[in-house]
Amino acid sequence: MDLGTLLRICRQRKGLNQAHVARMLHIDRTEVSRIEHNQRPVTIQMLQKWAEVTESGDIIGWYIADMLGADARRWERVLRYEAVVEQLKQTLYA
Repeated sequence: MDLGTLLRICRQRKGLNQAHVARMLHIDRTEVSRIEHNQRPVTIQMLQKWAEVTESGDIIGWYIADMLGADARRWERVLRYEAVVEQLKQTLYA
């Protein structure tokens, strides 16, 4: 399965349309379509936002880990690290 198809499935699984995801990501709806059809490159930041909006960080994370050849433990460490960084940001900037 390609990344665009996975992102579309994650969006649909959450019951969201392209326009809603576009608003949440602050991009145009046509950009969502282009992403889902693999016609636009996707940054890690965009993937993180997409995962948050569609509540599918685990699925997207496993896909990325598989594509990079990373093992599950390494990906879990990355997720824990990101969570700690986010907590620190909230504490520092609250």
